[in-house]
This record gives sequence, C-alpha cells and structure tokens, in this order.
Amino acid sequence: MDNIQQQLESVLAVLRPYTHFIPEELRILGGKLIGDEAFEVLVMELDPFSPEGNILLKPAISKVLGLGLIGGSSIVKLPQILSVIRSKSAEGISLLTTLLESFCYLVSLSSNFRSGTPFLAFGEVAFMLVQNLFLAVLLLGFGGKYKQFQFFFSVVSILLYTFLAQPSADKPLVIGNNLLNFLQSIVIPLSGLSKIPQVIEIFKRKSTGQLSSITVLSNLLASVARIFTTLSSGVAENSMLIGFLVAGLVNVVLGIQLFVYGSNKSASPKVKTS
Repeated sequence: MDNIQQQLESVLAVLRPYTHFIPEELRILGGKLIGDEAFEVLVMELDPFSPEGNILLKPAISKVLGLGLIGGSSIVKLPQILSVIRSKSAEGISLLTTLLESFCYLVSLSSNFRSGTPFLAFGEVAFMLVQNLFLAVLLLGFGGKYKQFQFFFSVVSILLYTFLAQPSADKPLVIGNNLLNFLQSIVIPLSGLSKIPQVIEIFKRKSTGQLSSITVLSNLLASVARIFTTLSSGVAENSMLIGFLVAGLVNVVLGIQLFVYGSNKSASPKVKTS
C-alpha cells in the first residue's frame, strides 16, 4: 500500500504545477459540487494523502458518485427502451418486474422528498421512475394489452398523487408519513427482489430477448456506487445496505444470463409480460 501511495504521490507531484491552469469558472463549479475546501485540497493542491485530504476525500467521492448516478440514471433505461421500440417486441422483459420497480421508486422518491433528503442522495430515483413508466407503456403496447392502457394511466395518476402530495386532514387519499415509513422498510428488500420474475422468465425461455446488456451493467454499477454513497453518508442502515446488496446480486445473475442465453433467439416474437 505504501508503495502504491509513493507512486501516486510522484505522479501528483508532476501534475501539481499545472493545476493553476484550471479556469476560474471550473474552480467555482467544482467548489459548488464538492465544496470549496475539498476542491482546493484535492484538485488544486492534489494532496489527497495529507491528513486534511484523507478527511475530505471520501465525502468528495461520494458527492461525485451521487452526481454520476443522477446523470447516468437519466439515460440508464434508454438502451432498453430503444431495443423494445426497434424490435417492436417485449420479449425477455417482465412487466411484473417493471411495475414492482416502479412502485419501489415511487415509495423511495416520496419518502426522501418528504424527509428533506438532499437530492444528490436520491435524485436518480426520479429519473428511473419516469423511464420505467414509459417502458411499462411500451410493454403493454407490444404485449397486445391495449385495453389496459386506461386502467394503467388511471392507477399511475392516483398513485402519483397519493405518494407525492403532502399529507393533511383535507387530503384523505394521501399516504400518511407513518404508513410511508412502513412501506419504505418493505420496498428496500423488494427493490432487490423485484427482478426475480425477470430472472425466472429468462430461465424458462432460455433467451434474454430484448433485455439490454447496457442497462443491466449500468444497474449493477449503480448498485455498487449506491452502496459506497450510503456508507459514506454516515447514516447507513442495515436494511438499506441489504437492499442494495440484493439488487447488485440479482443484476449479477441477469448478467450471467445475458452471457449464457444472450445469443439465443426465441421463435416467438412476443413474451408474456405479466
């Protein structure tokens, strides 16, 4: 470990004279993202191994990962969506998994929003929810379930109001905070287990259909990153960590299935999406 640190330190020593070329605009932006002190020590001085740098490094990495999660989550489902649109098929994608994921995202979004959690800690959930709902519409359409559109949109509209509106005596349909906290404790493990129907469907068909390898890999990396940011926040709960660990494990299983069954093509153009 000391040898690695010495080698990195020699590289940083070469780079330090050039940090003053960083434009003022980027310095201001960097300070806003990770904090002025952290940007000064870690970027301008390139001194992560000092006592001060050691203290600032982990929170800075956590903030950067949080931003990366939010940015990546805004397009993480896009390869999956494009794959379904191009093929005009929902083969290999479970509607049940998509709906369970969407419910978990909605509960998590509502809980974090009401508790005043910083957006960096949960922002990806909002983007994932929007993409998942759009994917569910595609699965219904290409699964031939056009008659269920009206029911789907009605239920989604009611749930969005129920979970995202602020609870009060004159809003009986809005979920109260106590019930929301209970649901949050349930969806933490459920979010990891929600992909089990997807795994079972692929195993039965011996084909991954239109399942996107990019989306699966992105979800796996997001699970790993969220484990780190949760630990770095200093308020990590065992249930949260278990949920992220389970999600990561299930994504590993999906990755293995993509490797094993990815070249198999089902003779049927459509898949049962329930």
